[in-house]
Formats: sequence, structure tokens, C-alpha cells
Amino acid sequence: MAIIQKWGNSQGIRIPKRYLRKIGLDVGDTIEIEIKGNNLILKPVKFSKKPKINIYDLFEKDKDYQTEEYDWQKPQGKEVW
Repeated sequence: MAIIQKWGNSQGIRIPKRYLRKIGLDVGDTIEIEIKGNNLILKPVKFSKKPKINIYDLFEKDKDYQTEEYDWQKPQGKEVW
């Protein structure tokens, strides 16, 4: 059982940790809320995980890229470099 409580300008319920564990949810997860008749249905939103990529893979296509020096000229005002 849960009690609807006021939190600031919103209302909320606390879901016991054991229930979250049963359905594979944790604090910070996103859920979808549906109303069917007099029932409030909470469904986990599954996001597809992007594969992790390292810095070398990220720039593999640009391995021939060479940076060029750029002359920013002398300070024009009171900026300090």
C-alpha cells in the first residue's frame, strides 16, 4: 500500500525498493504513466544503449587531419593572454 503525498506543487507516491527490484527499476529510471479505467499503470521506458566509443575510434576517420596555426593578431583592448 502507498499513500499519495504532497511534494511542493506536485503529488507523489513512494514505491518500496522491493517492488522496484522485482521489475528491474531503480531511482532515476524513466517510466511511462497510463490510465486505464480507474487504474494507474506505470511502465518502464527502455532506451537503447549506444555502444561506448573511445577517443581513438571517434577520430579514426580524421586521422589525416592536421591543425593549422592561426594568427590571432595582437590584443586590441585590455585583454591579457
